[in-house]
Amino acid sequence: MRSTKYERGFTLIECLVSIVILGIGLVGVVGCLTAALISNQKASRTQLATAIAQDTIEDMRSRGFGSITYDEFPATSEVPDLPQGTQTIQITDAYGGDPRLKRVAVEISWRSTNGSTSRTRLESVISNRTQHTGS
Repeated sequence: MRSTKYERGFTLIECLVSIVILGIGLVGVVGCLTAALISNQKASRTQLATAIAQDTIEDMRSRGFGSITYDEFPATSEVPDLPQGTQTIQITDAYGGDPRLKRVAVEISWRSTNGSTSRTRLESVISNRTQHTGS
């Protein structure tokens, strides 16, 4: 074998340094992917909670003004589609002093992946279109 002064190739140190640099880069990419997955899950749950609250308010509107009561819509109920999900409804009769108006607030809460409680709240004012003030 012939040995030359300048042989081509990588030394063991050069290989180890490149592996360490590549490893650091991969750890950063995995961290970003994990954060993206958590953010995506939170957005998905928030969207679901908003849809549930909106559906509840639309259900109240479709049933009619007289049906917007705690008998028809319990103050609290479970939301099985969300982890430890709960729906809370608040109904305010004669909103603003007007007996033809009701304010409804629907809050959906659930347990986030980090253990904290997340909430989405929608409010609406519903009017009684069939009740007239005598004129």
